[in-house]
Amino acid sequence: MRFIDSNVFVYAADSKNHTKRAIARELISTAVLSGGCRINVQVLNEFSSVLYLKYLHYSFVDSIHQLKM
Repeated sequence: MRFIDSNVFVYAADSKNHTKRAIARELISTAVLSGGCRINVQVLNEFSSVLYLKYLHYSFVDSIHQLKM
């Protein structure tokens, strides 16, 4: 079973660093497709909070839309 840290989600949404973004998205895709992925609610809260602070006023829903692959 894999747990994904909030930093991975932040990197997956970062349009400024294409290398980190690609690696993070691959990690997330692989973990989800393997069926052994768990995402803690705290991780989602941290991810949403970072995007809100970093990108000015993103809502939780906006944060999820940033992850669409």
